[in-house]
Amino acid sequence: MWNSFGPGDPDTIAALLRNYLTDNNLTRSGFAEHMGWSNSSVNYYAKGERTPSPRRLIKLARVLGVEVRELIREEFR
Repeated sequence: MWNSFGPGDPDTIAALLRNYLTDNNLTRSGFAEHMGWSNSSVNYYAKGERTPSPRRLIKLARVLGVEVRELIREEFR
């Protein structure tokens, strides 16, 4: 079975992403377009159902203004 969770912490990513969207008055679809990602990917991340690939984690951390390690599950640090 395909594992939808990489090294990212789904709960942390979801919370930070939702806060970022709210604080910046952005929709998930607008954020997806800005990032060059699909709407479904951003929806999965915002609901904590999947985590971004390592490459996307780096990009997401930059946008959110956090260190990548803040988005990584403890066992991967």
